[in-house]
Amino acid sequence: MNQSASRVLLFIALLFSHIIVFHFNLHSGFEFKGIKLEAIPLIQMAWNKSDYTTLTSAVVGYMLFVIFLLANFKRVKEISPLWFYVILLICTGAVLFEVRSFVLDYNNAFTGQRLRIGLLLFFMCYNIFNKIYRPARA
Repeated sequence: MNQSASRVLLFIALLFSHIIVFHFNLHSGFEFKGIKLEAIPLIQMAWNKSDYTTLTSAVVGYMLFVIFLLANFKRVKEISPLWFYVILLICTGAVLFEVRSFVLDYNNAFTGQRLRIGLLLFFMCYNIFNKIYRPARA
């Protein structure tokens, strides 16, 4: 993947994982609850229960972060393989958490479990981006 495509993918992932958020429910069929522009809070986690009873589209952004990491797999492994694997594990965990929330909502057992770490994932992936695409020093 070239530099400009990687940059675009990262910013689209940020948009869908943190800034432009679609809210919906699945327990009685797909029920759209609206679109919100959200910049705050920067990180939000609720493992068991919260007041937020809608699912979000953040999983799309998390999947785009995983695609960015896998598309740049060879380059990243040469520079910082441990950091790459840590970020890949966190991104994959976020995707699995969101999929679990979808299943819970479909089974009418969703109680507001929430994970909003799109901005954190963006900064971690952007750090990787800067390492693999920085110009060679003379």
